[in-house]
Amino acid sequence: MSEKRFKIWTATNDADAGVMVTPKASMLVGSSKNYIVADGTGLSLVGKSISMGTTGENIRQGGLFLKMNDFVSMIPSTFTTPIPPQIPFPPLGMITSIVSDLPFFLMMMAG
Repeated sequence: MSEKRFKIWTATNDADAGVMVTPKASMLVGSSKNYIVADGTGLSLVGKSISMGTTGENIRQGGLFLKMNDFVSMIPSTFTTPIPPQIPFPPLGMITSIVSDLPFFLMMMAG
């Protein structure tokens, strides 16, 4: 039997902001349009403006691109020495999980 348990803390009963904790995630909610979720996949920030304290190579843009190292971004990019501002870095974890499940799906389609 799977039981879903969570706790919600708010300042008042009709407040938009609050804190929610589940067994697998914690959320800090400002409103329906501003919140932070920390779970097993990472940290998700949603809001109109976001400030982060991290280096550029730790930020994934569009789920595929990583910014170049901050030191490398100081080197000027020229025609003879082009330096891309970002590099493609596919999420290999998702691809490997699909590949490991592929024999199962092929067996189901052949059956």
